Amino acid sequence: MKFTGIKGFGFHQKKTQGTGTTMKTWKEHAKTLAVGVLVAGVVAAGVNLADAATFFTSTSSAGSSAVTANAINTDNREEVRTRYLSDIADTGYPESPNNGADHKNCRAGVVNPTTANSVARALNYFRGLNGAEAVKMDTTSPLQDYTQQAALNMAANGRLSHTIEKGSKCFSFKAQQGAAISNLSDSAGQTPAEQILWYFIDPSSLGASTMTKVGANDRLGHRIALMDPTLSTTSYGNVNGYNAIAVTGDQLVSTPDFNNKQITNEAAYKPEVMTWPSAGYFPYQLLTANRDDRDDVERWSISFRGDSKSQRPDLSGAKVRVTGPTGAEVPTTILNNKLNGKGPGTWNYYSTLLIKMPKITDLPVGTDGSRDYTVSVSGIKGAARSSYTYTVKLFDPMISSSQMAPQIKVNAAPRVAQGGYAEPAKLTVQGSTGMKYQWQRSKDAGKTWEDVKDKFRIPADHSFYGTANDLDYAPGARTEDKWGLLRSAPIASRAEAESLRFRLKVTNPVGTSISEPMKLEYYGFDQDKVVRQGDKLIAKVTLQGNSDSVERFSDVIWKDQNGKQVGTGDTLTLTPDMKGKQIRPTVQFWLTSFMSASLYELKLPAYSVG
Repeated sequence: MKFTGIKGFGFHQKKTQGTGTTMKTWKEHAKTLAVGVLVAGVVAAGVNLADAATFFTSTSSAGSSAVTANAINTDNREEVRTRYLSDIADTGYPESPNNGADHKNCRAGVVNPTTANSVARALNYFRGLNGAEAVKMDTTSPLQDYTQQAALNMAANGRLSHTIEKGSKCFSFKAQQGAAISNLSDSAGQTPAEQILWYFIDPSSLGASTMTKVGANDRLGHRIALMDPTLSTTSYGNVNGYNAIAVTGDQLVSTPDFNNKQITNEAAYKPEVMTWPSAGYFPYQLLTANRDDRDDVERWSISFRGDSKSQRPDLSGAKVRVTGPTGAEVPTTILNNKLNGKGPGTWNYYSTLLIKMPKITDLPVGTDGSRDYTVSVSGIKGAARSSYTYTVKLFDPMISSSQMAPQIKVNAAPRVAQGGYAEPAKLTVQGSTGMKYQWQRSKDAGKTWEDVKDKFRIPADHSFYGTANDLDYAPGARTEDKWGLLRSAPIASRAEAESLRFRLKVTNPVGTSISEPMKLEYYGFDQDKVVRQGDKLIAKVTLQGNSDSVERFSDVIWKDQNGKQVGTGDTLTLTPDMKGKQIRPTVQFWLTSFMSASLYELKLPAYSVG
């Protein structure tokens, strides 16, 4: 997933281009796209996040003693768990995030209300963990058209930008304004909850070794903007995987049909302290490192409220101490809002600290207990208190505290593409402790079943994939594929995939459940259609799979065995100097998955010119 926040707060990325014929797993590319400003070769904007203060003009004092209806009691494990299951785990993949959009013909359409409301549920869950009021999702007023037009422009031009130029494809005034007031991302194939979670995770732009470096995205702009307690109304647009969610309206003051007063509520309850992860019980599935395998650190934050927007707390001298489940101190790196514009920014009434610490590997999976981390902050100036201590209790919300047989929900089937490009199924499994998994396979479209017993070797840098006894099993990756798991039964063709079905058997001490059968979805291009007609070679490149997932990007390029280009287009006219040479056509295409959209070059079989 690629994304960027309000201008100057996030980082900007381009789609990463694959090379050669090696195909990475979907999840591997998701990691590259999620965190890769440097990978993509793009320099992030260097605007100080503190400049966001200029967006706000009100000087009303902070403070409210009200407890919001959206607040979640994080001391109550079951309350946190119940809301997680309904607002996060249960937001499935919509058939379409919009109605009537067509980025190739500059038709924005309108957002799918079901998708937009699922986005709002997830956003309000995250806000409720800190006691902030719920945000209303606007799907009907002119505001929605701003975010939808912004998404259309990004989809048409294939890039994220808060500064939309007049010469760009599908340009409009509303697209320009909508991009300026919104968090932006390319989240192709993600659930609505995953899209919002990535804004809160706000992955680093550095990849590994982030404990010792300061990255462009260490300003935490996406997270801070969506946590703002005064944000009361937002809108969401999505076209072809590109989405925009409004977080401020100040730049709409000059427009005839909307202004910032309709987006913010200065009288809203403003918590004295807001943290991520939130204090109390917190689902471990929402951790940074659990969602982004490329980051090697957790990126926690704590925001303190000041007296007003012009008198925010000074955290430049703050000290932080974190202890883990054993009581031992956890190494940390602390970035504050005074770090020359590189640390977390100030937003509205709040100043924020970023707390980096090593990736958490001791997770409470399969237990009813929790892993407790205590955070103590001192040296706070200009806030209601000079020190603050809280405890984060990491737990697994998929494990019921009462006796429950396994319950399995299939959200999406596993996928595979030509060349071993594989992605696990998306499943939600809950029940009481002691769950064991066993994947089963049918080679005759579900008539008979067998336990999957393939031998696995999981490369160290791809440990996020599981075996046939894990939830994250990914069937179909090519044998000896550098980027896939090594499997004894690779999926060689679409014909083979047509008859394959998979299902998951889950057992715990209470009972056994078996998921509904899942047909293996097969995607890609037909690679073996190069034909000769007289003095011409014709490359017949056709889609396999859903056209929403595979999209041709470039014209066919013909090259000889030395890599020299000898022609373009689907048809190549042979010349005498090509006799005896190996001529190979290539074509670039987008392949969209659950997590990302990636550009690849596909090499078709070479043709020997006689």
